Amino acid sequence: MKLSQKQINSIAQTLDMGMVCYIHKETGEVKEMQTEEWAEMGGVEEEWREEMEVIEKEIDKWALIEPMMSGDGYRIMEDFADQVRNRRLQKSLIQALNGRRPFANFKNVIDYSDSRDDWFKFKQKKYEAWVRREIRGDFEFEAENTDEGTAVSETGLTEAKMNEIIMMEIVVDAKDDDEVIMGWFHYMADELEFPFEAEMESKNRRGEKSVIQVDVLDLSDRNQNPTSPEVILEVSEKGSERLMDVGVSKLQNVKGSESTENAVAIWKHWKSGKFRYS
Repeated sequence: MKLSQKQINSIAQTLDMGMVCYIHKETGEVKEMQTEEWAEMGGVEEEWREEMEVIEKEIDKWALIEPMMSGDGYRIMEDFADQVRNRRLQKSLIQALNGRRPFANFKNVIDYSDSRDDWFKFKQKKYEAWVRREIRGDFEFEAENTDEGTAVSETGLTEAKMNEIIMMEIVVDAKDDDEVIMGWFHYMADELEFPFEAEMESKNRRGEKSVIQVDVLDLSDRNQNPTSPEVILEVSEKGSERLMDVGVSKLQNVKGSESTENAVAIWKHWKSGKFRYS
């Protein structure tokens, strides 16, 4: 079942308000629900129980997603502060985050700044990316706006942003293909946080294909003498100690840190041929 960008946007906003969402795995129907405690406080406990009875009759068909933990919210505030260009505002935000009651103090600083709208847009994008990561085991995603530069990857990065990262951070000084792959190697060394989990397609001796789960352990030593334009990783199949060298392009359903998932998404964007020099 594919969820649209509009649905992801709505789910993120609902969670940001402290509510939870149940998403039907077959139809994509989304039920926005208060927590039981909120329902009791608001005097709508009976209506809440009626909705829950409908869900619980087919509970296996519904995916539950709850608001992110405070630690995840704190990291989003940190990420925003890191990219603020106004040095005075940045200093105030960092002081707010490092003091007591960081959430309340961060809000106070933002509310009286010219970056309030920028913060809301930044937080929404980060929350949408978080939603995708949380429910990707049950759903696929499609971008509602697929104009050039605005299509969204599964990690929440737009094509324009991925193009910018490739141009300004990875291939900026490359003079030939060897320097391009070396730029990618250094970028992956900085961004990938090992170990992380993924899936990949595998063939048995009879040529039959299957999808296996793997642990991605490190960059392969083969990258020191690359024989193909691919960043090679050292992986092991779940439950096995046998090591394999696998190209980043073969990884599917990566489950790791945000920087890890973004790095893999940017590499696949590059390999897809959609990258455009600006």
